[in-house]
Amino acid sequence: MYGSRFDYADPAFQQMVNRSKEFVRLAGSAEILLYNMFPWLRWCCGRWLVKRTQILEHTDNVIEEIKGLAQGLKDTLNPQDLRGFVDSFLVRQQRESDQPGSYFHNNNLIITVCNMFAAGTDTTGTTLRWGLLLMAKYPPHTGPGSGGAESGHWGTGTQVEDRRDLPLHRCCDP
Repeated sequence: MYGSRFDYADPAFQQMVNRSKEFVRLAGSAEILLYNMFPWLRWCCGRWLVKRTQILEHTDNVIEEIKGLAQGLKDTLNPQDLRGFVDSFLVRQQRESDQPGSYFHNNNLIITVCNMFAAGTDTTGTTLRWGLLLMAKYPPHTGPGSGGAESGHWGTGTQVEDRRDLPLHRCCDP
């Protein structure tokens, strides 16, 4: 998205992941769920909606962080050498700068990058969590002797005909 990968030890990356995790935790709280069902609570119980205030603060921090990263990429932008999504967006933004009503403006860039980062971290974490859960629940199908690698399917590439012989597919078939 930014043209290069973050290092896992990078404090900026860790802060972004932690903020995303905290945002998901806050958004799933009972207080926020009630607020989403009854938005008028803001007017009568506004000072007790602490988690809503925390979400708004997190959102402001994320927006400022993404603005800084986008500005850094804009400063080093080379239209002949696009490094990622943000560079492509910025080039298109420059191309359409004279068109009124263009969708390529800074607010759309920030919101799109924020949504893509949140979706990527959330879906990756959920996929890993479910994978570990399924491996814990069905250990005979994931451990040694499960028949996948030993049967020779992995060395030659699995074919459609081999599906009935694979143990993970057998446990899920109706």
